Amino acid sequence: MSRRATLMHKQGNGWIVSTWDESVNCYRESGELTYWVARAAVGSDNCPNPKTCTKPSHHHEDQL
Repeated sequence: MSRRATLMHKQGNGWIVSTWDESVNCYRESGELTYWVARAAVGSDNCPNPKTCTKPSHHHEDQL
């Protein structure tokens, strides 16, 4: 089975990050996060090549 993407969505005054958990076959949700913390978590988790990534951050508009 292919890996599922980590997602973020607005909830209340913050953001929730949903990460796929293979062991239980469903998404697990974080607590409420700030936008920038949630975005960094999603960018890092969804990075296609985390072992060879050279981006200084995972905001994906940053270029080297």
